[in-house]
Amino acid sequence: MVRVLGYGCNSSAGPSSSSFWTGLRQGKDHSSPVCEHLDLVGTAIDPTLQACFWKPEPRPGGGTRGLLVRQLSRAWNEALEGLSPSEKKTFPRDERLGVILVTTKGCIEDFIWDASDAAIASEMGRDPFGSILSDFLVFNGLKTSNTICVSNACASALSALVLARSWIRQKRVSHVVVLAADRVGRFVLQGFHCLRALSTTRARSASGDRDGLRLGEAAAAILLSHSESPGRELFLAGLGLETEGYAVTRPSVSGTSLRKACQAALSSAKVTIPDLIIAHGTATPINDLAEDQVFISLFPDGNVPVTGTKGSIGHTLAASGAMDFIAACRALEEQMAFPITNTRKVDPAFGSRYLISQDGEDHVFPLKTVMVSSLGFGGVHSAACLRWES
Repeated sequence: MVRVLGYGCNSSAGPSSSSFWTGLRQGKDHSSPVCEHLDLVGTAIDPTLQACFWKPEPRPGGGTRGLLVRQLSRAWNEALEGLSPSEKKTFPRDERLGVILVTTKGCIEDFIWDASDAAIASEMGRDPFGSILSDFLVFNGLKTSNTICVSNACASALSALVLARSWIRQKRVSHVVVLAADRVGRFVLQGFHCLRALSTTRARSASGDRDGLRLGEAAAAILLSHSESPGRELFLAGLGLETEGYAVTRPSVSGTSLRKACQAALSSAKVTIPDLIIAHGTATPINDLAEDQVFISLFPDGNVPVTGTKGSIGHTLAASGAMDFIAACRALEEQMAFPITNTRKVDPAFGSRYLISQDGEDHVFPLKTVMVSSLGFGGVHSAACLRWES
């Protein structure tokens, strides 16, 4: 079995998984106007649009590359703090450690906007991902046997978990660190603006009046290891990964590929019905509809609670699956769920049971298995099941 040893994250909600969890429980929207964070001169972006940003650093430096390394290191340090004293002593920092970095754009902002900088120009021959990973390893004094960068769009984090599980099962490593980070910069913002995918109001997942997503920044670290016998612990119980060729930037409305990924995750976890689903929930018309179609096809009675994180911290691209994974960990540990931020009324065409703050529930109920789903550009879809053994 693959055990979840620890985790850490930072986002617009704050510098830790606790601040992230508090924001989810309170249904807080952490977005702010993009013009307060980015220079929009020369772009066609409406300055009133909002996104979810990290708090500004007092003395920033090193461009996007330096920023992502620092944020990943903070998430890594929080994850280490979650280890027991004995685990801290035995945690490998050598050939028994594998590290996977997931990101959609890495430090591409540096290459596009700051290539005149001599230090950045000297790196132009390298990809915008590998330099972040190598800098992270040096910064934190880590030596590894297996490293790789994964960029499967917004399904990257759960895709990386498939690879991590494979490494552990094959005994190529004893532990794997999955790192995930993405920043909201002008390149990313303009890309989604051109796709007309950005909300002009607020991200409202599963709402009948949803009009698009809000982007967000986040960094996450998840520590995994092999475990012979289950105890009072978190386990990565099941995974599913599927692809489809329907379209570049959206899934088929039927969600056939995602359905297969969810079925695979449930089957490998030996679970028929999860206790909670954390949906990808981008608040775009097609994505949310496709997910609901999948959930209803799998659970026709519509009784499985469904929630999501993106109304609170935005769509954090490659990091979104990792953030949802951490939200699932917290939900299992706390034995409670959280409402979908900003959604006041569920789309009447939807058949699943979406958790919203207006339904009068406290969302406290027994949880043993939580399923997370992710949709990605290019037709890459994934799902993961986490189990709490008590």
